[in-house]
Amino acid sequence: MEGALHQIELFHVLNRQSNRIIPIKFALPALLSPIFAACCLTLATPLAAQDAAETVEFSWAGETFSMPKPKGYCFPQGEQQIAESEAFAASDPDNALLTDLHLCGAYSVVSIHVATPRNTPAINLPRSELTRLVGQQVSDAMVNEAFDEVEEEVAENDGRDLNMDSRDFGPAGYDEDCAYIAGAVDIASDGTSQTKRMSICMTLVGTRLLAVYVIDGRSDGESVEALRARSRAVARSISLQ
Repeated sequence: MEGALHQIELFHVLNRQSNRIIPIKFALPALLSPIFAACCLTLATPLAAQDAAETVEFSWAGETFSMPKPKGYCFPQGEQQIAESEAFAASDPDNALLTDLHLCGAYSVVSIHVATPRNTPAINLPRSELTRLVGQQVSDAMVNEAFDEVEEEVAENDGRDLNMDSRDFGPAGYDEDCAYIAGAVDIASDGTSQTKRMSICMTLVGTRLLAVYVIDGRSDGESVEALRARSRAVARSISLQ
């Protein structure tokens, strides 16, 4: 369960910094606001059925999306994993967690998540223009501020000592498909510690803003560069039905 708590706290940070990435020209609300949303199981078909399927489908705001299921990934299995997944999703009223995938046999260690902010309106822009606008606004200051805020809130609300070191985690450029935030994060809490490498790809599918999170907590796992490429590949694989 400790690993799952670290995962939730990590997403608190990731979403807080993205909360400050707002294309002012288009008056968008926060792309991703604090913490993840209460929508983990907003899926087009039941989890059990989807685990056997090769295609993942999810719906939001009257639109249905699909993507090939990454090879070797599973949905949360069993009562404990599903309960933790639901708690993870329920920790944010502002964002919808559309799909929650984990490397089979490595639950909460290696994962892929797709999320969308609940209140962002339709965005009628070319994807490349959106990623440029977002990518140009990401800054290291956002990362540092987000980490400080989450550490303070965990101490105040849970009474736990949480230390999060962003290491090299921060803006990682943009291309025609994604605006990236990527790197490694050290997380220490109550005598335990973890290092997670990750990439966030913020992208546009149809008119819906999506964030693709690819996270690896293995000591011998994939490099940040590989995760960045994977987040882009997942984003490119998502289509509007």
